[in-house]
Amino acid sequence: ITKRLSELSAINKRLIIVLETKSFEAGEEIVPDYLKTSTYEGGVFVFDNSHKDNQQGQNIKLWNPLVRDRLSALMRALGQRFNSNPYFEGIGLSETAIGQSVTPLSSTQINDYYANLLSVQQQMRNHFPNTLTFQFTNYPRPVLESFIDGLNEMGAGLGGPDVFLEEPGLLYPKSPQGVYNYYPKYSGILPLTPSVMHANYVNTRTDKTGYEPTISELLSFARDTLKANYIFWTRDPDYYQQVLQMLNLN
Repeated sequence: ITKRLSELSAINKRLIIVLETKSFEAGEEIVPDYLKTSTYEGGVFVFDNSHKDNQQGQNIKLWNPLVRDRLSALMRALGQRFNSNPYFEGIGLSETAIGQSVTPLSSTQINDYYANLLSVQQQMRNHFPNTLTFQFTNYPRPVLESFIDGLNEMGAGLGGPDVFLEEPGLLYPKSPQGVYNYYPKYSGILPLTPSVMHANYVNTRTDKTGYEPTISELLSFARDTLKANYIFWTRDPDYYQQVLQMLNLN
């Protein structure tokens, strides 16, 4: 982080970090070895990743208060080190979608997972008082209203791992609403930080029944429909040159 900040400050650019607490492919390590012990219930659980040819991913057992406390301790250490750095623009956590656990989770585990996620976000606000903090938020829809209210109460930003122009679950207009309905509501109140991922360049829907959007359409949707304050563009080699060209014209 220090090295990247040095590189960016030299060209008057700023750093934003997204901490990944969820992996989508077998073999990806997302926690240190000590969290894999029985004290932390092994630290992670396995979920089926239907979008990756039925591969299995891992998510952290955030319902465990000791796992929560270690993640909070990381936020404290990062805040003490970087909050005062003018080139450290922001820090956030990856998506709220918990994943379909191979071993079914209890309602208590699920409720504690999201309560602890908000607790970690509060620690981020506490230790990064002068810095953008945000949460990528997508699913499950039934928890979104109360969860986003919690982000609002502490002043944490609302972001997302995707900009899908036609994704039914994200656009769902009825109760419980899809997350895209919350962006205009909180425009001017919270920082809004959606991201354009590889799949968003390829199609307007997760199941690929839509169409391939233009880069301008992605920008327009994120900026004008979602009212984004920040847009994170994945550096997909097939599309990123088009992104740079478009941004240079706007």
